[in-house]
Amino acid sequence: RMNRKADELGLTNTHFVNPHGLDHEEHYTTAYELGVITAAALEGVAYVDVQATTKGRGFAGVVRRFKFAGGPHGHGGHSKRRPGGIAARDLPGWVEKGKKMPGHMGCVVRTTQNVRVVKLIAEENLILLHGAVPGPNGGIVRVTKALKKASK
Repeated sequence: RMNRKADELGLTNTHFVNPHGLDHEEHYTTAYELGVITAAALEGVAYVDVQATTKGRGFAGVVRRFKFAGGPHGHGGHSKRRPGGIAARDLPGWVEKGKKMPGHMGCVVRTTQNVRVVKLIAEENLILLHGAVPGPNGGIVRVTKALKKASK
């Protein structure tokens, strides 16, 4: 239980942060222990990774979800936005796992890597980025130093 640590410390409304990516309780720190984290923490960093939950798109067909081409729209085509065949005729006798089919689209956590930091304004707690940021406008994002690109 994650709140066990908060109960031991006598804290309420606590969000636990695991900076090391480990599952050992001694590595967990609370938001109260960290204090306020500002944009100044990324001073001198040239590239960052941005993580957020993408926009939810609801139920989507294969044309929108996976960019399938669809069938012919003219000359009597009856499968305009359908996926086409989904399995072999005889063997293996079932639809394989992971088959691209219609379903829920979006509302998943995505990370955009190596986004360039254009400017950092510590006084106003702003980070200006050049590149794609997942999620809706005004959404909550997690900005960390880039893992795959060295900061200069």
